Amino acid sequence: MKQWFLLIILSLLAGHVYAQTFQWANNYGGKATDQGYAITTEKNGNSYFTGSNFSSSLIVGDDTLKGSDLVVGKVNSKGKAIWGYSANQIGAVSGCDGNDIVYKDSFIYVVGTFNGRVDFQKKDTLSSTSFGSALFLLKMDTSGQVQWAEKIDTTGDVEGRCVVVNQNRIVIGGIKGQSHLVATYNHNGQLTWSQTSASKFTPSLGYTNGTEDIAITGKGTIVYVGVFTDSLTFNNKTLKCNSFSCGFVARYDSSNTLQLLAKANSGIDAVIYR
Repeated sequence: MKQWFLLIILSLLAGHVYAQTFQWANNYGGKATDQGYAITTEKNGNSYFTGSNFSSSLIVGDDTLKGSDLVVGKVNSKGKAIWGYSANQIGAVSGCDGNDIVYKDSFIYVVGTFNGRVDFQKKDTLSSTSFGSALFLLKMDTSGQVQWAEKIDTTGDVEGRCVVVNQNRIVIGGIKGQSHLVATYNHNGQLTWSQTSASKFTPSLGYTNGTEDIAITGKGTIVYVGVFTDSLTFNNKTLKCNSFSCGFVARYDSSNTLQLLAKANSGIDAVIYR
């Protein structure tokens, strides 16, 4: 079955009653399963999206993307594709998915997961361990040129789930095995801090531990949300889940000190924090 990238822009019209007016829709896809996972916009209306491409070729604007699972694309305010980007797999077992994307100050940042060896436009070639997947963080400019690519990789699976950026640092959230991972980078791609939860996981009815969303203020406060199934510990503070799955909220100040760790009796999917 053919699946397509679908981008939809909605605008809010001011008046006595707020209404949503459909602006445009477009699709990008090949002959296999192509999926869009995240989208971000800038002030002039341009949009950037990321996802995965399993087709032998996928056309985005004037670019034909081949031989990679990772897709990044730019679309203008009228829905016209400007450019598309894909990394290069090295070897038959390689794979790469973009899971989240954010725009900040004329750059875009993509976080995701890869296996094997992946060449990010001949800038940085990243290799995961032979034991599982690794997390990648990719910085590009608005013309699609790669600035750098970095990874977090250990024995076992590491997945990149979400990314946010302020003027001082880049913050990513992910999963390391069944533990929750939060890490910060500077704008040159250097890892400056990371923390992994001590999580106990009991498989039950398909529930699993997961990182769902992350937010950062201009002053550097980080709020991090997700789900867990048994127990979750950050900085010697432990939460217990008495149902199949619980949500959590963790808040760090600008010096990466844990200020709050709280539980919800259901999963938490997203956070908005100012």
